[in-house]
Amino acid sequence: MKKLLALIIALLMLCACATEKPEKPFVHEDPRSELEISEPEEVPEESEIPEENPEAEDNEENGGGLSALYEDMIINYGGIRNYEGKLTVRKGASLYYDDAGVSDYSFEDPRLFYGWIMSRTSVDDRIEVSIPGFNGNVYAYSADFFEEEVLKYFGIMAESLRVQDFYYPEQNCYYLDGHGGMGDVPEIVINSIDEDGDRIIFHITLDFSAEDDRNMVLTVKILPDGGYNYVSYTRE
Repeated sequence: MKKLLALIIALLMLCACATEKPEKPFVHEDPRSELEISEPEEVPEESEIPEENPEAEDNEENGGGLSALYEDMIINYGGIRNYEGKLTVRKGASLYYDDAGVSDYSFEDPRLFYGWIMSRTSVDDRIEVSIPGFNGNVYAYSADFFEEEVLKYFGIMAESLRVQDFYYPEQNCYYLDGHGGMGDVPEIVINSIDEDGDRIIFHITLDFSAEDDRNMVLTVKILPDGGYNYVSYTRE
């Protein structure tokens, strides 16, 4: 009897084990739905940026088809852009008014440089000094400023300037009494520009309103350091 009971208990335990469900392995589930999970967006490759064209930019800014360097050459010689955006001669002692022309600045009267500097600077660039022979103080150019400007744009050394009678060594300055006139102000019309080695040659017309026009040639030399000197200004 005891053997029979033991056999029945063994059979019941075997059946219970057979019907027990196996445990599922642990799997981490993302709380977001499948619709919420998306692939990362692909970043499109950057398109090639076109190289800038400084010449085109200069043309747009200057409004006259000139590169920045060429415009600088025209203006520093004694020109200006007026309120209409046109290139004109500066009022006063601009070198553009010299109808006879200059073939070599190293042989010219250095006094012309004084008028040239006056035409392109303001009173803020001058110093107030007392010079014998003049009533009260006058506004002159310090030697450092005057000589640096003439050397920079014309290649004339200080030694050639300090022997002139408008240099005052005690005050170390340059001074000329008087100033340029305020006559007809012509427009500067650039007909063509030639490049010949290190020379830039501007063929221009001074378009006067009250007198005959003048056709002139301004020649500029490019220097190794990137600067430039005015070489000549002659009749066409």
